[in-house]
Amino acid sequence: MCHTRNRFKYAKRRCQNACDRIKRDKLVQAALSGDCNLFEELGKIRGHKNNHSASKIDGISGDLKIAEHFKEIYKDLYNRTGTDQPLRDLRNEVNTKCCPSDMKVVDKVTPCLINKIISNKLKPGKTDVDADITTDCLKNAPPELSVHISNFLKACLIHGYISDNLLTCAIILLVKSSQKSNQDSGNYRGIALSSLFLKIFDWVVLILFNSELLCDENQFGFQPESSTVMCTWAVIEVINYFNSRGTPVYACLLDYRKAFDLVNHVKMFQNLIDRQVNPVVMRLMISMYLVQRCYVRWGQARSYSFEVTNGTRQGSVFSPHGGFATYIDPLIRNLRLSGQGCSINEFWYGSFFYADDGLLLATSIEGLQHMVSLCESHANDNDLSFSTDPAPDKSKTKCMAFPQGYKDGMPAIKLNGHDLPWVDRAVHIGNTLHSGGLMDQDLREKRAIFIDRCMNLNQEFHLYPPEIKLKMCKIYNSHFTGSPLWNFSSSYFSQLCNSWNVNARIMFDIPRESHCWIVEELAECHARQMIFSRYVNFIRSLANNKRPSIRALFKTVSSSVRSVTGSNIRRILLETNVPIIPGVSRSWILRNHKVYTAPPQDHWKIPLLKSLLQLRNSQWEVVFDEEEQTLKSTEIQLMIEDICTT
Repeated sequence: MCHTRNRFKYAKRRCQNACDRIKRDKLVQAALSGDCNLFEELGKIRGHKNNHSASKIDGISGDLKIAEHFKEIYKDLYNRTGTDQPLRDLRNEVNTKCCPSDMKVVDKVTPCLINKIISNKLKPGKTDVDADITTDCLKNAPPELSVHISNFLKACLIHGYISDNLLTCAIILLVKSSQKSNQDSGNYRGIALSSLFLKIFDWVVLILFNSELLCDENQFGFQPESSTVMCTWAVIEVINYFNSRGTPVYACLLDYRKAFDLVNHVKMFQNLIDRQVNPVVMRLMISMYLVQRCYVRWGQARSYSFEVTNGTRQGSVFSPHGGFATYIDPLIRNLRLSGQGCSINEFWYGSFFYADDGLLLATSIEGLQHMVSLCESHANDNDLSFSTDPAPDKSKTKCMAFPQGYKDGMPAIKLNGHDLPWVDRAVHIGNTLHSGGLMDQDLREKRAIFIDRCMNLNQEFHLYPPEIKLKMCKIYNSHFTGSPLWNFSSSYFSQLCNSWNVNARIMFDIPRESHCWIVEELAECHARQMIFSRYVNFIRSLANNKRPSIRALFKTVSSSVRSVTGSNIRRILLETNVPIIPGVSRSWILRNHKVYTAPPQDHWKIPLLKSLLQLRNSQWEVVFDEEEQTLKSTEIQLMIEDICTT
């Protein structure tokens, strides 16, 4: 009986292992083709799921009851302005201003424009909120579909009306943090699904009224030729510019509380009207905001729908690009005109915004307080609020002092009547700032993430060939987000490059003492070379940027080795002997660069080593006919170790 039970357990274990192997094979195929998020899928295999279907939320159980519970939460959030009558009055006012000449905009909604939007703007694999279609259906549809969509949108613009069915939005709940309880409603954030046809309309508005929707050049969020890294780069270089000249810089990192959800509709549309957006388009957009409704999905249940009287339209492409960005724009203008903040060569660098993530810079605490007060006044006038707390340690809006950090006796910055905390470390749109003014802390944190992901790859795919593991590492774990901010001359950057070498040695299962040039030859690339190449492209985007202030800042700092940018350009020149011409040079100029130089007398080792690795992995074998023997695995391993270490 005991023997039979053991056989059953062993058989079950073999079946489970075979099943896991099949799952991993499919995951590898999908990962190499770019069809999945590798580390998210790895979490599912290991059982670490982002569970958003807990059986209880705030003590409430049952899918329908939970959906209704969240509905009440979001209904309260999206209806804080009360009545929608002021927006109806604004629509009537806009309707009276529509004249026959304004109808010319209808003729610009052509099938050609619709086809370009579907082909270039819509992301593949996106689903409509209710209709059983995806963006792939639209992308692969015949050209006649663009004609029908064009006629439909023209009719909507002419009549100022759109079907209520298209204005229904579904709110899907996702867990914010796996470190907190998934039974707490406060640990969930909602994302919205909306109609694909409304997304097309949003892009029509953004394209046709691009000039009217232009924002201040210190707004980086959802703007062309912008990125989070570029925004943080400007912040760091401005700080270092003043610090290197003996002037301290004080910063405030603003954190809005649910900024997109609290936008006042009337004030947002009045701002767009002041920007001379066509009244025919405004009439239809206001009508869409008046009629839109939302419901909550939880599991297989959905709540009753509710109306929305504040907040940018959920699931809309226009909301961040043309809605919220233009809503914040008057604040940036007021800060610019205040006379406070940092300036370099007549260019103002007193504030940097990435959508609702704002950062203020001033050379005095008094100046920073004045700018914070302007932000508070703007928030009060526009129904926004900042995340502060009577206990400074709990405030999400923080202050920093560069380069010495907080000192005893420094006065606190006040916002909403609360003292803001002075901190030495803060995260700015994904990049970690430190009061020392350098990005070494950011580099250390992202090196730790790199090592952790390398360990995951090596543990889950240890049976796969090293070439497969290395390719997946290059695709999913070699982005090195924020690397243009790092100092390439620092010891921490060298540690990151060493971590790349160690990971490659582990993947190829060669000795840890293997020569670095052997590692680079086997991997056919190196982290240092990849980061240098990307940096060349990054400084090219700075030198040719459409923002005059960014071009001027880059010109100032790139000519000085006291700046991180100037130091990095010099470091690349010293290591590669390739001169970098900002604005002209591209990444391909470093494609032949080798970080480590192989001794000429050892070039023969690489082809032999690759053959031995294939032999060890049983990709082929060597048989000695005369002795009728093959090489043993221990003998092969000794040969590999000898080649790698001598």
